Amino acid sequence: MICWQCHETIGAPVCVGCGALQPPPGTADPYVILGLKPSFSISDEVIDDAWRARSRMVHPDRWAGKSAVVRRMSLQWTAAVNSAKRVLKDPLARARFLSTGDPNPPETGGPQPDGDFLEVIFDLQMMAHSDPDGAKMTVAALWDKNRTELDATFHTWETGEGTLDAVGMTLAKLQYLNTARTQTGA
Repeated sequence: MICWQCHETIGAPVCVGCGALQPPPGTADPYVILGLKPSFSISDEVIDDAWRARSRMVHPDRWAGKSAVVRRMSLQWTAAVNSAKRVLKDPLARARFLSTGDPNPPETGGPQPDGDFLEVIFDLQMMAHSDPDGAKMTVAALWDKNRTELDATFHTWETGEGTLDAVGMTLAKLQYLNTARTQTGA
């Protein structure tokens, strides 16, 4: 990026040369916004540290005495930084973003689990009425199994040996299981 004010090359929201706040990036990529390398196995501490550093740079209080345009950019940056933190702190949204470029599940379409999996979900709904504790334990076990699969897929991808082809299906299953977790209290 080039600073809009002094035309120096920059790599942060604030130009090191002249101290001007830069326009927010045209992308909603949470890794770009927080200045992080794309990774699924990023820790909450790293996300929080990056969020805190970016927030300090762009916070509206820091730019209160500047022009309306700069104050507006500050507000836009703050919204983008907060949104980036929310996406990266949620492992499922982070996985969805890394595999599709969008942290939100599709409203329609997308991968659909097979009939066997859907039958298990139906059985769990029935079990929740007759054996709530059993349903809760089964949902928790299925959740853990699918989260482990998701983690393994990303681990393999991050080492450069795999693809993210299976992520969509795993996320679809986790979405069903998340609903089941809510219903059973798992």
